[in-house]
Amino acid sequence: MRNDDQHLELPHPALALGYQPLEDHQQLESRILKAMKIMANIIKTHGDVYLPLFLRLEQELEQHRSKKFAMKRVASFMAEEPTDFKNPAV
Repeated sequence: MRNDDQHLELPHPALALGYQPLEDHQQLESRILKAMKIMANIIKTHGDVYLPLFLRLEQELEQHRSKKFAMKRVASFMAEEPTDFKNPAV
């Protein structure tokens, strides 16, 4: 890392937690929340040196939830009348 670079490069949290393929979104969200609780306890015990990991987990949770809600919006559009792409109604 360069001296003028204040950004700390962190590994993906999945690497630290032992990545395993997930079957659904709820399982991923619960694993992220569990990891956040573990990190909170570590930070409480050992200080804020580990805070960047907690912040990264927060980012991962937000990205996951954002994607999940976007997919729900996509599904709601798909439930509406099909669009004729050759002659779209304006």
